[in-house]
Amino acid sequence: MGITVHPSSLERFRKKIREITKRNRGRRLEQILGELKTYERGWLGYFAVGLGKDRTGKLDAWIRRRIRQYIFKQWKTPKNRVRNLKALTPAW
Repeated sequence: MGITVHPSSLERFRKKIREITKRNRGRRLEQILGELKTYERGWLGYFAVGLGKDRTGKLDAWIRRRIRQYIFKQWKTPKNRVRNLKALTPAW
């Protein structure tokens, strides 16, 4: 089977990420990303041996989705979301 990360360790990681990316915290995105970067770097430095590429990719996708939710919550109204998404897309 090999070296793996215990499910309780993964659950603690997810719980901490949920706390950091909680949408009603009222922090700037730069602060949130800084906290995420610090926590992720330490956790992955310790557990990277036990994570496979598949699990790492799934965790990355999950974290990106949490960040998108945080940004969308800050944009508040559908009108602002549309305007901000249009501003992010390149003009062809």
